[in-house]
Amino acid sequence: MCFELTHCTVHVRLFDVFRPLSISDATTLCLGTTAGDIMSQLIRCLESNMNSAGPTIIVGDWNCPNIDWELMMPPSEQCQKLLYDFVVFNGMRQFVHEPTRKDNILDLVLTDDDMSISNITVSPPFGNSDQNTVNIELLCSVTSRDAVSDSDIRNGDRKMFFVEARKLPTNVRISNVI
Repeated sequence: MCFELTHCTVHVRLFDVFRPLSISDATTLCLGTTAGDIMSQLIRCLESNMNSAGPTIIVGDWNCPNIDWELMMPPSEQCQKLLYDFVVFNGMRQFVHEPTRKDNILDLVLTDDDMSISNITVSPPFGNSDQNTVNIELLCSVTSRDAVSDSDIRNGDRKMFFVEARKLPTNVRISNVI
């Protein structure tokens, strides 16, 4: 999923990615497609849709536990190496430094602008999830300071959520993104 925050003084493009655990390097999917092929397609899609007018932020569950983000050590698995190379070659940085499932960092927050996010925290799982929750604070100055009505958001009106999200005040906080 991708959406753009257009009421910020600089447009912020936000991607939410999920790569299923069952897709490993050894898996050959229908018609001879491999997990590496799928990761390559995902990376090409992200690269062709990176924001040239402002920050790009990519969040999600990548299920790539073998990348050492602290030491910036690439893994040997092809799929995970593709993700690592994408991050390095696009000048991005990964911000989650605590395990999000068991001892692994599976949920990532990537951006090409370090000043666009802050206060990254890992919290206990939400609901019945077996993964911790990653919270981030998006930093952007908005062009409109209209008040947000959250009654429709609480009732699950997704369309209204995105309409109202465009009106958020200066320090936009989106919790439980992942």
